[in-house]
Amino acid sequence: MSTIKGFTSTPNWILKSKDYNRNEKMILTVLNSFAMQKKECWPSMKRIASRSSMGLTSAKKTIKSLTEKGIIEKNRGGTHKSNFYKLKY
Repeated sequence: MSTIKGFTSTPNWILKSKDYNRNEKMILTVLNSFAMQKKECWPSMKRIASRSSMGLTSAKKTIKSLTEKGIIEKNRGGTHKSNFYKLKY
């Protein structure tokens, strides 16, 4: 779940899980790359979509799905213009 020397680690249980589709796995990997070891991050939706090679609509739907599944928590802005994401694993 951390970025070390340009690599992002995603837990094997996420990659092996049948509970998450490929878009969800990709978004989780992208969020991991922003969160590093902190389990929280605030990338813009545009940046999430770009790094996951998705359009904005697909990225938003995927974030919503992951939030509904309870694996991430999404909170509105705060001091940052972007949403705040907390990885709940």
